[in-house]
Amino acid sequence: MEVRVFLLTEGAIIERLKREFCIPLDKDILPAGLVYYEKGIEILSLIYQQYIDIADSYNIPIMNSISEGTSNRNPSKYIYSKS
Repeated sequence: MEVRVFLLTEGAIIERLKREFCIPLDKDILPAGLVYYEKGIEILSLIYQQYIDIADSYNIPIMNSISEGTSNRNPSKYIYSKS
């Protein structure tokens, strides 16, 4: 018997933000910066909930995340320093 395991992951979040919602993204932290704004939280919640609903409809697991590689292109800019 062949067993197949499926895992849904989100995709093209940045493209959806730019094209569907015309959201300008921070050049260094891209969509991660949206969590600091009420409208950004609403839109991210809407998008991620859509992926969750799809996974739920097909009864498959889902993994949502924001890649470190795309969410912070300049990490040293956000490191606190006393100097």
